[in-house]
Amino acid sequence: MKAIEKTPYVYGIPLLATLLWGSNFLVGKNMLHNLPPFTLTFMRWGFAFLILLPFIWKPLRENYKTYLALWKEILLMGFLGIGLFTGLVYWGMEHTSTVNASLLSSLTPIFIGVVAYFMLHERMNSNQLIGIVISLLGVFWIVSKGQISSLADMKLNSGDIVMLCSNLLMAIYSVMLRKTSDRLPGLIGFGLIVGAGVLTSFPMMLVEVSVRSVTLWEWSNLWSVMYLAIFPSVISFFCWSKSVHLLGPTKASPFMNLVPVFATIFAVLFLGEQVMTAQLIGGMFVLIGVYWSSRPKKGFIPIPEHSELPMQEVKL
Repeated sequence: MKAIEKTPYVYGIPLLATLLWGSNFLVGKNMLHNLPPFTLTFMRWGFAFLILLPFIWKPLRENYKTYLALWKEILLMGFLGIGLFTGLVYWGMEHTSTVNASLLSSLTPIFIGVVAYFMLHERMNSNQLIGIVISLLGVFWIVSKGQISSLADMKLNSGDIVMLCSNLLMAIYSVMLRKTSDRLPGLIGFGLIVGAGVLTSFPMMLVEVSVRSVTLWEWSNLWSVMYLAIFPSVISFFCWSKSVHLLGPTKASPFMNLVPVFATIFAVLFLGEQVMTAQLIGGMFVLIGVYWSSRPKKGFIPIPEHSELPMQEVKL
């Protein structure tokens, strides 16, 4: 294991995970012309669950009573972290630029710290507080297009607001994962939560297709849905879990900051979006704030480098 860790190739694993998560903003944005948000959510995670099922079927069958006792927690986490979260992200992407969506989604670690403070009564250190302030300044800079002085008089983009709400949902989901990680470990926990997300997104999809047009049965659409199910959903999860195992959460977590970078590059190259100066400045503040809040404070005991924590947090 030590020999593997010393090779530079191991850093390609988290790099691939963040690249795939970044590509979701490109493919998802393009798919929204044919599939509305919650329909795309149901299709993406439905296919992903079918891919995961063979890998979790045996332990699920052997320990079904244990997992059945947790059905309320599984259902709630599936609803918050898969069904509603993904649907809101796609809904937000309909009403804001891909660049904005990816930059705002990178605020999730900040939201997790705040939610953990209220739900788990975890104290926030000075680095976290400073990071929150820096990141909020970045958010204000992005949504105001660099005109913070006029923020009070500005009508906020509905897509930006929805993206911020989705961050809150992901934060609640992530904190719930901390509380249930010992009972829902690794792949089996992820698979069950995905299944619950598919189940809870089905009613939302039915409501959506009754009022909006859907164009699914075209090969290009089916291939795109399959891409989202296989690469940003399943393979990225495997890559990220392997990254945490090989590098440890402390060394792996900074790679998350590359998701908006990749998403922005894809948006410029393939969607023809232009990056404004305000987005560059605001994005830098957001990423610096996230980095600063994740720095271990002197005097605190860091997480062991090779801790095998169950990293099930869903990213897009």
